[in-house]
Amino acid sequence: MSDKNQLELDLFTVSEDYKEYITAYKWPSNNLFPLNLPLTEGYRNVREVIVKEAQGSTAYLIITGFTSLNHLVTFLPDEVDWNKMQRVRILLGWEPKGKKRRKWSPAEVGREVKEYWLEQGLWLEQGGAVLKLTQLLIEGKVEVRYYRHQHSKIYVGDSSVVFGSANFSGHGTTQQREFNVRVTKELTKGHPDVEDVRLVAENYYAEGQDYQQNLLRLLKSLMDIVSWPEALARAISELLDTQWYREIPECAEKLNRLSLWPCQSQGLAEGMALLQQHHCVLIADPTGSGKTRMIAAIQAALIHALWAQGSLQNLHVQVVCPPSVRSYWEEELRKVAVFSKSVSFGVISREGSEEHKATLESLRQVRILIIDEAHNLLNPYSNRSFHLSKHRADYVLLTTATPINRSLQDLLRILELLDLDNLTREQLEGYRHVYRIAKSRKLGEEEHRLISTFVQQFLVRRTKPLLRHMIRREPEAYRNAKGERCAYPQLWQETYETFETEEDKAAAKRIEELAGGLRGVLYLRRFEAPHRAGLKPEDYVARRVRMAPFLARYLVMSRLRSSAFALKEHIIGTKEAAKDEGWENFKVKETGNLIAKLEEVIKNSPSTKALPESAFADHMWLVDQDEYERVCREEINIYQRILEESEKLSENRELHKALKLKELLSRHRLLIAFDSTVSTLHYLNKKYMQLWGIKVEVVTGGVSKLKALEDFGLGSKAKNVIGLFSDALSEGVNLQQASGLVFLTIPGVIRLAEQRIGRIERLDSPHKKVHIYWPNDSDAFALRTDRNLFRAAYDVASTIGSNFHPPLDLVARHDMNESFATIGAKEAMRELNKLRELEDKSWQGLDDAFAPVKSLYHGKKALISEHIYEQIRLVRTAVKVRIGLVKADKPWFFLATRGRQDAPPKWFFFDEQDRLHDSLKEISHMLQVRLTGSDHEPVKWNDASEALLKSYRKKVEALRLELLPVKRQTAIKVGEALARKQHLKTVDPELKDLLWHVKRLSTNGSREGEYHVDFHSLSQVWLDLLQERLIDYRRRRGKREVTTLEDLLKAKSLPPFSLPELKKFQNLVFQTLEEPFDIAACILGTPAATDPTGS
Repeated sequence: MSDKNQLELDLFTVSEDYKEYITAYKWPSNNLFPLNLPLTEGYRNVREVIVKEAQGSTAYLIITGFTSLNHLVTFLPDEVDWNKMQRVRILLGWEPKGKKRRKWSPAEVGREVKEYWLEQGLWLEQGGAVLKLTQLLIEGKVEVRYYRHQHSKIYVGDSSVVFGSANFSGHGTTQQREFNVRVTKELTKGHPDVEDVRLVAENYYAEGQDYQQNLLRLLKSLMDIVSWPEALARAISELLDTQWYREIPECAEKLNRLSLWPCQSQGLAEGMALLQQHHCVLIADPTGSGKTRMIAAIQAALIHALWAQGSLQNLHVQVVCPPSVRSYWEEELRKVAVFSKSVSFGVISREGSEEHKATLESLRQVRILIIDEAHNLLNPYSNRSFHLSKHRADYVLLTTATPINRSLQDLLRILELLDLDNLTREQLEGYRHVYRIAKSRKLGEEEHRLISTFVQQFLVRRTKPLLRHMIRREPEAYRNAKGERCAYPQLWQETYETFETEEDKAAAKRIEELAGGLRGVLYLRRFEAPHRAGLKPEDYVARRVRMAPFLARYLVMSRLRSSAFALKEHIIGTKEAAKDEGWENFKVKETGNLIAKLEEVIKNSPSTKALPESAFADHMWLVDQDEYERVCREEINIYQRILEESEKLSENRELHKALKLKELLSRHRLLIAFDSTVSTLHYLNKKYMQLWGIKVEVVTGGVSKLKALEDFGLGSKAKNVIGLFSDALSEGVNLQQASGLVFLTIPGVIRLAEQRIGRIERLDSPHKKVHIYWPNDSDAFALRTDRNLFRAAYDVASTIGSNFHPPLDLVARHDMNESFATIGAKEAMRELNKLRELEDKSWQGLDDAFAPVKSLYHGKKALISEHIYEQIRLVRTAVKVRIGLVKADKPWFFLATRGRQDAPPKWFFFDEQDRLHDSLKEISHMLQVRLTGSDHEPVKWNDASEALLKSYRKKVEALRLELLPVKRQTAIKVGEALARKQHLKTVDPELKDLLWHVKRLSTNGSREGEYHVDFHSLSQVWLDLLQERLIDYRRRRGKREVTTLEDLLKAKSLPPFSLPELKKFQNLVFQTLEEPFDIAACILGTPAATDPTGS
């Protein structure tokens, strides 16, 4: 070596020069100077000297730090010959960390020791040793004392004493560089007298304070053999209720600012567990349950957990949400003081702006992506979906209160948004199979069940009945921002009359008949190639032509139901309709005016160049200019006749709606009313409310919502205000200070009604009751559904994609399979109640990811009572580890780990064939099968049980790589394979050498047999290197091709890994293999459990 000061261990192997250098040293005898030296220096350690002396002595005195307890637990029962040994005495030293207090009381010392070991825990296989040590303490064969500020390390046997720096721990006696001296009666020259050293040790021990009973209580706290129901309850509580993330002080401080409800805290724990296991989660709690705050908390906890794991760079967060809720997100995110950006869907959709470009660049840098109201992205062909697919986030959080699986296509799309790389190889093959056949035929129940199972593993969804149950369990813990107890309010529904005249009804009938003759010319202006693979051009054209008349008729009738003014606006435009009312300044942008639009297009037949002429063989009027003009003239004539009929309508319907609002304002301090047609809202305000002097706030798309959110939000002091709102405020916003809601027209989709009601029916409502008012329309004005219309709307939307946008209620109603001939107020209310009663069925069996776990203590097939679970949940720190033993024909093992700063709790299960399972659904089923009918009495512990536990720990240890999230496992495997390919082709010596080391590291991750690489860090480097290549490969393959990380192995032109990229692996962290699992509970099925000699 040219410079010894620059010698260092290579990242992957020990340098040969360094070996020569260190083996050149000479060391004195281990009997004189017990030292820890590695294999390259002759291998020796302090432990072998201490153990040999203890085994040959009749009495032994150990003075060491209290952190040595873990090592003592296994040493005393297993390595001391108790046939010869009469007594072992131990003095535990204690060093307070704090500097502020000068005196520490014995109680404080004892509490510090106990808290340390409750935090550290024991290794899994130490259970038997704890029981044996407990018995030795009870029999007085082991005596324990402690002494404040004791820092000595002295080991006194019958014939020798060892003293120095080595603590009696695994590291202190085998690994760390220590200096120790051993003295005996025979060795006196140049050494301290053995009796003098013994005297010092005896004096120190004499000064110690008794710790015998304290240690017995501590050992009991560390581990207890219990009945399997108690062990299972501990495992469930650890998974569902433990706020493990609060162990990070900074995180706890930020979460305290949010004042989370228990249901939000549980959702936070569940969401974090899924994010750490799968890197994605779908939060689908009901409207009004506090999802925004809960997800803000999840984001803060995730960031701090990543910090605790050592991820200190690139923790950029991006929130994508509807524009109406950006202010809520920014408010909640400010509370947790985590840097993140929120952006609306519109910014992502609108190409060309600087904000759009900046957002796309931000998506390429994002580490955590939150998509609020994710059902807005179910159309895979939209601009927003296309641009969002380019994100590079490692963690994805989706949220929606709207049932996502109205169709199987929705489920497939949700899995794409959650990232297909989070599926196992078998699940991904299942997805590809369903995806392929979905292009050619209708999918059946089996395909639906399969994909639903895939989605379920990422889903957090608590129903309103479950949330109400949680509130009843801890009512005092649920308070709103005003400090008042809160819960979901009761829903009272009523109808009101609209008083149409007979003349109005007759005119409405004639308008409906006329609308039946429309061809929908304006909805057939452009024909592009269909997105759906395998769809023939002529079939595509036929669907479009079939849909257009339905759409034209629907729009006429929906405007009629809203108001006569809205229908006129639809036909002649906003300005002309307002002029007929004598209004020059009507604050609504110009819309409608179908007659003028038809006049504009009459000379220009539709754009059909994207399709062959044969596709229009049955619809020649679309390509024949003369025929096209004739159809346009007929269409104009029909609209003119409809306009004439609209002039015959009275104002009765609109007047009585306005009067109803005026009346209700005397019963509700704040009242809101919804209608999808913007002009009707402005018409009612200008025509009646302003004349009557009633304060009204009209909020529609493109209008600032801040004043309305302030006046109708929780805690508002406003009163005697009516809010006239379009559906711009039907989703995501909080208007719970209002106690009444009026439907000016019945929505075409009951789910839309549910969303609107959700603005005031919220968990933090200040009202015990909220009232909903539905219009009791006469048959002539009632909502009519036409199944053919809805089917056509869905078919066209799915084939045309982003180029065609039928009204939301058309597509949604078809998807929800609703098929009423006529819907009045009473039918709508019944349908809403039915929707709520069958809330679970609206998700078609999609259970929460934790539903299988909850079924273990709640429901008909519960293994344990809810009472047992509640007892364990409410008394959390009594026992560190609970171990349950049950009789079994063949061994099996269930393990629940504790959450800690850098990782949430997890469950594992080894079946009788030693196969490892980590799916909550699979594990819950296996526990049901094995424990149903089992004896609840604790089974005795024995040596065979201990041996089984030791074997299972080794199995878990050997599967560290397999315990990573699926996506991270895939990244390591794909990265290693690509590195191997590149290594074969590379000529450059430095690059080739580095590729070899990277390949070897990714294959086994070990060094020198003592350490393993931090696989989480290793996978993160691979993810960072592969993500950009994956995005580029997806772009080249096409945006509707299923492309995952494994597909990179088939790519023909991937850029090779550069030297700077590969050098990132040099910053990886190595961990000791001796780190214990932090266990909360376990259940061992063992034939040995029946041994009557167990103790």
